[in-house]
Amino acid sequence: MNRYYFSYLILFCLLFISCNSHETPTSSSPFQKDSLDLKYLTQRIEDKIEKNENELAYKHGILLKELAYKTENKFFQGKAHAVLGYLNLIQDHYDSAYYHYNEAKEIFLEVKDSVNLAKVMINMSMIQSNQGDYAGSEAVATEALQYVPNSNQNGFLNALYNNLAICSNEQHNYQEAIYWFEKALESTQDPQVRSVYRNNMGVSYRYLKDFDKSISILSELQKDSILSSNLNLKAKVMDNLAFAQWEATGDRSLGKPLLDALALREEIGDKYGKISSHYHLVQFYRKHSPSQALSHAQKMLKISEELNSQSDRLKALKVLIELENSDKAKKYAIQFTSLQDSLLKAQNLIKDKFAKIRFDTEKNREENQYLRAETAEQKLEIEKRKNYLIALGFILLLGAIITWAYQRIQKMKHQKKITEEIHKTEAKISQKVHDELSNNIYQLMTHFQFGDWEKNKSEFLEKLEEIYKLSRDISRENQPIEIDENYPDEILQLVATYKNQQTNIILSGFEGVNWMKINPEIKIQFYKTLQELLTNMKKHSQASLVVLSFKFEKNKLDFLYSDNGIGIQKNEFISKNGMQNTENRIAKINGAISFVSDQSRGLKVNISIPI
Repeated sequence: MNRYYFSYLILFCLLFISCNSHETPTSSSPFQKDSLDLKYLTQRIEDKIEKNENELAYKHGILLKELAYKTENKFFQGKAHAVLGYLNLIQDHYDSAYYHYNEAKEIFLEVKDSVNLAKVMINMSMIQSNQGDYAGSEAVATEALQYVPNSNQNGFLNALYNNLAICSNEQHNYQEAIYWFEKALESTQDPQVRSVYRNNMGVSYRYLKDFDKSISILSELQKDSILSSNLNLKAKVMDNLAFAQWEATGDRSLGKPLLDALALREEIGDKYGKISSHYHLVQFYRKHSPSQALSHAQKMLKISEELNSQSDRLKALKVLIELENSDKAKKYAIQFTSLQDSLLKAQNLIKDKFAKIRFDTEKNREENQYLRAETAEQKLEIEKRKNYLIALGFILLLGAIITWAYQRIQKMKHQKKITEEIHKTEAKISQKVHDELSNNIYQLMTHFQFGDWEKNKSEFLEKLEEIYKLSRDISRENQPIEIDENYPDEILQLVATYKNQQTNIILSGFEGVNWMKINPEIKIQFYKTLQELLTNMKKHSQASLVVLSFKFEKNKLDFLYSDNGIGIQKNEFISKNGMQNTENRIAKINGAISFVSDQSRGLKVNISIPI
């Protein structure tokens, strides 16, 4: 079970209660009695949950769902699924909980109920995070940000920021985790919650080796009187502060506060905390007292097995392999390899499981809409087929001939475009090699020939590094693009090359795009357009945050690029930033593009592409 489970469960309860307290809109049913019945059932469910009569609450939830669908009341359909999601969640039925929350999400999205939509999406994100699907959780949480009220009613905003921080930490993106922890701190004044966030932020700074910042945060937190009423947090802060100080200084006297933290955790029965303490003590003792380090590693393994915490067990096995003699180390190595393979397989299954639930929900919804439309038009369609059967056959034959001719012409045009692109790419590469690489190499040769090698060694090496980066960028800009099932990975890799500690890039709605339905030429032009936008950002915008939003509909792909950089002057759009080339690419695939630039708010680029 994930160590964040209990804190998540508290948040789930908070979100459920707040969801039920949300004001009920006017019923869409023409019968007032139906609306009253729906409200009555909802109130009965709340009463049963409050009395911990969850089995009866679940039965009433099923009745609420059936009546809501019977009366075609969309709002209560969403409410029913949200209730069933919560009741499945508290029974640890994560698949069913996620399914119902996803159904509620689609319904609230349809009726444009952003408040309830945000709440169910936060729950979905937390379920994924708790189950180890951190990348998927981060994507859902990022999408939910656009629906969460800025007022932070009932703490939804800081709960969402905290979840994003946890996902970033678990994926070792510690700088990004700190960013989200800071956002979470800004959005809540609850002293208990703020203390937890500050502790976690101090740990993230320690992971970044910024020991001064880590020690400063944790030292200040240790003075907080709130720790006296929260012994679990007090032990965490003691342990994290002592370990950060030891990593920074190597002072052996810090063994005492580490042991004190362990003793406190044993006193209050914090088993997960004891695992962390033993791990820190392994690191503390491993150089000057290997026998004590081994003892703590063995205790760490034992507790992790009792808790069935596979990730902690994996860490314990790793240190035991390093500390034990060769025979025992070999045994632990076999266990480590087997467990690592099992965990990787389980993580992949979890990720696929949640993706399949979302896909099946969307597919079923489309099929149901199709069946309803088909039933209404079935009789009329039969009559039309009788009257126009001969005409239809002729039209199909003519259509087949026209389609064949059109495809033939398009194939020839496409081949011509490919040839032209090859020539353009060759010319572009040649120009870049001449303008950028050749000049730098010649300059380096001149320095090398007439300069003092030993005296200017560092300068020579820096120039070599510049030449290497130039050649790497040229290679990256002109490498072939995979347009098959690996195309999403191509986009993610492209984004990753521009993401660093100075610039954070967030993707929203990316997983909802069915790239296999988009033709190759659109994929190629979109990839190059995105590359040009990110290159322009890197060279000119000075942005610290970039958001890439995707919205995929049946007949078009809407894409929004936005950053918080310095914007672009009107007279610079074409000449200095290459935006004319971007406009040409979008025009080539019959798309539309618009630019909004403001020196105080950065740059926004809206792109709409017909599919």
